[in-house]
Amino acid sequence: MSWSTIFALAVHDIKAKYAGSALGMLWELAEPLVTAGIYWFVYTVALRGDAVDDIPYALWLMVGIAPWFFLSGGLNGAAVCFHDYRFLVRKTKFHAEFLPAVRVCSAALSHGVFLFLVYLILCFSGFRPCLGQLWMLYWFLAGAAMSLGLGTILALWCVYLKDVAYAVKVLIQLGFWITPVFWNPAALPESFRWIIVWNPAAILVQGYREALLYGRNLTWQIQGMFWIVTVVCGAVAWLLMKKCRPFLADHL
Repeated sequence: MSWSTIFALAVHDIKAKYAGSALGMLWELAEPLVTAGIYWFVYTVALRGDAVDDIPYALWLMVGIAPWFFLSGGLNGAAVCFHDYRFLVRKTKFHAEFLPAVRVCSAALSHGVFLFLVYLILCFSGFRPCLGQLWMLYWFLAGAAMSLGLGTILALWCVYLKDVAYAVKVLIQLGFWITPVFWNPAALPESFRWIIVWNPAAILVQGYREALLYGRNLTWQIQGMFWIVTVVCGAVAWLLMKKCRPFLADHL
């Protein structure tokens, strides 16, 4: 299967998701914007929280929530891709192993639109464009790689155990609270810093903020932690897919 086919299926996936909706893909932007607005109000108005490193909290939050919704959307979609496309999986000539990539690509397209909106808001808020912000593209691809590896593992588990799809939603909710999306990681006690160091989602969120807000990248040591987890997930996903692919249709 070519990348053009994967892209075409991803576009079709988005269209099918909002078929019959008057606003269409705008609903894809509504959830992260509303979520960011709620947390901004609670933190800055109700709790009277301060800016982070002299950056308005609303902007700091919006940049951090963008990769989180990309990751969570990719994982949620990939986890159920074989069930949603069971009619294609049962076709012997269809390369079902690419379906997780279709869902990650679908999440990436939606994320790209939201990210463009976030960047426009930053520019209108006084942030000057700089070359260092291009590191965001690096983290965009890094997030897609992690979503693909972990999403493929979850998709295969979901074929044999449908409860995995429900567990993923619960774990993503848990992950949101232990990932510094709306809270400042600098406020975390030293004894709990391992939550950030070994949490690839936390590193991804930090990578986006470093690129878009400061025009720089994370240290190679921190990036190494992220890629260790991502490469391991990718290798496990490849081995599981190689073993399970011939039997997918039998379990759907």
